[in-house]
Amino acid sequence: MDCESVGGDEAEATLNVVGTEYRLTLTSPDGVRIRSVLSRLANASPGGDFEFRADSDRAGMPDATAAVEPYGLYFCDCGGSGSDDLGRLVAALVTDFTGVLVETLE
Repeated sequence: MDCESVGGDEAEATLNVVGTEYRLTLTSPDGVRIRSVLSRLANASPGGDFEFRADSDRAGMPDATAAVEPYGLYFCDCGGSGSDDLGRLVAALVTDFTGVLVETLE
């Protein structure tokens, strides 16, 4: 799971960052509890990650994506309502976990 897309032709493929990436570190991360919070806010994608979409259209790039990681969550704001989704996600996580640290990845 990442916040990149591949552009260019096959011979000269380039990676372009298409969003802002975040690490959400949780105290006592528990994958089952994290997935429970995510399932209330986002749709599970075929790969097991989660997609946030402002509308129900499943085509095209989502507004944001999230993946459960050993430290908590990886979140990518892909544009659209992604920053609002991050705010709602953090608010929901704070009710289930003692602490949530949000860091921007560069």
